[in-house]
Amino acid sequence: MMVARIVDAFTDVTMGRICDSSKMTPVGKFKPWIHRMCGPVAIVSFLIYQSAFAGMPMNFKIGWLFVTYILWGSIFYTSINIPYGSMASAISADPGDRQSLSTFRTMGATLAGVVIGAGVPMIAYDKVDGNSVLNGGRFTLIAGVFSIGAVIC
Repeated sequence: MMVARIVDAFTDVTMGRICDSSKMTPVGKFKPWIHRMCGPVAIVSFLIYQSAFAGMPMNFKIGWLFVTYILWGSIFYTSINIPYGSMASAISADPGDRQSLSTFRTMGATLAGVVIGAGVPMIAYDKVDGNSVLNGGRFTLIAGVFSIGAVIC
């Protein structure tokens, strides 16, 4: 996790510079990056939660998580989040409008987190001998559905 945060410190700044130096398009400087990178972030989001590797050696699983988490958080998610967060300043010069946009962005993220945090456990767990056990295959399917839904949105 610490390695991911260190990599993220550099990729955040780099993505900000890439966005700033991007050419203006009919939809702005930031929206093309969001459209361009939604597929890669969805694919890596799905790959993080692969239950197919449950029987693999622990070192493989740790390596898989390390690589997919760095790709997801420090590269692909950054390439969407930085442009998305920067759009407010391009949409309006009014500080009140910018604050409203930021508030609605935070509310949307919180609502999505609540739905995922409350809904996924109801679907992803099975009762085995009275204990709740995570169904890895079902969790991978849920990750795929959410990844596809994210691209559509």
